[in-house]
Amino acid sequence: MFHETWITEVLRTTLGRIYHAIKTMSTSSLPTSNLVLIEMLEVRNTLVLGFNNCSGRMQNSSGELTDCFKDEHVLLISVQNAMSTLDRFLLKSYLLLSIPLILDPRYKLVYVENLLKNFQSILKNAPSVDLVSKVGEKFRELFTEYKTQGIETDYNNESNATEHANHIHEMDVDPSIQGNGSTLQLTEQGNTSSQEHMRELEAYLQDETVPLDQVDFDILKWWKNNCGRYPTVARIARDFLAIPTSGRPSPQLMAEITSHFRRYA
Repeated sequence: MFHETWITEVLRTTLGRIYHAIKTMSTSSLPTSNLVLIEMLEVRNTLVLGFNNCSGRMQNSSGELTDCFKDEHVLLISVQNAMSTLDRFLLKSYLLLSIPLILDPRYKLVYVENLLKNFQSILKNAPSVDLVSKVGEKFRELFTEYKTQGIETDYNNESNATEHANHIHEMDVDPSIQGNGSTLQLTEQGNTSSQEHMRELEAYLQDETVPLDQVDFDILKWWKNNCGRYPTVARIARDFLAIPTSGRPSPQLMAEITSHFRRYA
């Protein structure tokens, strides 16, 4: 009869969490990148628990180089290596992984900020940059970029539609009056549009989140139904949720982390 030791418990818990992450990110019929950050941090939390378990057991050990002690030492190094691998990935990719999660109406910016705050607080060699401030800053910069693209598109479409009509009357209007009037009108339109778009961003971030317990939530369908309410944010969601973060790179990373434990298989 199998008797579970603390070593097999650490392995079962860690590998089970990795399996759950791979399943969540890879088996959906419509895989999107919105949940990758959550799954990665859950795996890291499990690794931290395993590392603390190993450390505590070894501190209580007599230190004799028995076979059991050697196994404990090797497992501790394996967990530590897995944590280092995952930390490097998260510090390199946290911005890319954060934006899709912000675009998930069940979580949004505040949730992501709390995740990153907790992550940075437990890093031994935390980066000098504030991850929380950085992700909020970059998301607003991204919104401004999309907003500007939208304004330019709308203005170009309007200009093309009225070009011939304006040409008919251009000889009957004083050029100086025409120029000043057009500039003033465009400036007023730009200012009004900018204010409306910023209100859109704040509305999305502050509006009530979708309940986490909503059954069969479809994020792509949600954005399709709400694109009129948040048009600029919806365009960001269209582009960033399509990033195949959950298709190949994440399972490959999980496989690399799992490889640290293969000696116990």
